[in-house]
Amino acid sequence: LKLFCLLHCEVSGSSSWQIHLKRKMCKGSPQRVQCLHEFKNADLTAKRNEWHISLPGVAALGQVVLRDQRDLPMLYLTSNILAWLIPMGSLVIYAHMNEWQYRTWLGLGYVVSWLILFVERYILMLHYHSHLNIFKPEYRWMGYIISGLLPVAFGIPMATYYMHHVIMHHVENNHDEDISSTEKYDRTKISSFLRYWARFTLLIGLELPIYAYKRKRWMWLAALTASMGLFYPVMWMLMAISNSGTFWVFCVPHMVGLTAMAFGNYSQHIFVDPDNANSNYALTYNCLDTAGNQTTFNDGYHVLHHLQARLHWKELPETFHTKEVLETMRANKAINFRSIHFFDVGIHVLSGNLRRLVEKYYVHISRQSIDPEDKSEEEIPTVDEVVAMLEHRLKPVPAGMSGKEAKKGE
Repeated sequence: LKLFCLLHCEVSGSSSWQIHLKRKMCKGSPQRVQCLHEFKNADLTAKRNEWHISLPGVAALGQVVLRDQRDLPMLYLTSNILAWLIPMGSLVIYAHMNEWQYRTWLGLGYVVSWLILFVERYILMLHYHSHLNIFKPEYRWMGYIISGLLPVAFGIPMATYYMHHVIMHHVENNHDEDISSTEKYDRTKISSFLRYWARFTLLIGLELPIYAYKRKRWMWLAALTASMGLFYPVMWMLMAISNSGTFWVFCVPHMVGLTAMAFGNYSQHIFVDPDNANSNYALTYNCLDTAGNQTTFNDGYHVLHHLQARLHWKELPETFHTKEVLETMRANKAINFRSIHFFDVGIHVLSGNLRRLVEKYYVHISRQSIDPEDKSEEEIPTVDEVVAMLEHRLKPVPAGMSGKEAKKGE
């Protein structure tokens, strides 16, 4: 243990046992957390993995229609979904004429492949496209393929996502008027998530139009009313044409897609500081150096996204590592994890594995992380201290905080 501490202090640039005495880690107990300067963030150089096959002609099309060639992965992903969705969905719907065993296995295979290959990738493509349309002005109509046509195949009624996420969630900022807010829940309990899930999935068709009415978003109220008024009746009519096909192609994706988004948002906003809930630094966290960022358009940089919602997804890792951003993240006590993504963070919390989450994945932004030349002594947080901080941020937030107050707080 002494040899380890000597080597640790030597590597960090210290010349004596002072660091050993001050950093509790070097005494063996309690353990300290890892620091950002101790590893290289692979997000900066990793190969993109948002699509599966580079279909011919897509790159040439991108040269013509895309505003920014960095969005070519979205065009590849869209082509992959269409190439898979049309034949497979048609096959499942047609199969209603065959024996029920074949219909069941075929439908189940459709849903499993849909879930593994595309759900997470598509939802995050829709997310960033909603914030910043990827097509040139003369080709903006192509954006409706991503935001209007494909959402139905992923269980999302048309016009719902933009209104729910961009207009409501980012304006209200996870506070009272945000119907997807996590603040009022005891986020350590599975029962709390189940109540959150029920509201998110079952009441969205009622609460979102009410929100649009309260905020006088008349155009969006009309769009939501038309969308909701068509989505469910059309699904019901399709059941009469192909009961089994409609169930597997539309009904199951509707519930699975909304459930995935519910758990994703719950996990992203599972840590909220009840003493500082008006700060974007204290209502979510970052997940970096994780393979999940290569399939989700760098979705892990969620604090940064709430600060700069229109920042291009490709710029998130580089922007995070700038001195200015790291200094503000450190000063505002932003939470950071590595080698883990939001779903896994949520599972760790709900399964009571908070200490394991901190020991394996929590990252402290040290002074040396901001300035590599700064190797001065620093008290690194211990695992116990970080666990206590996270436990505090899992407590319900008192009602009364509004989205406008949150924006003023920044």
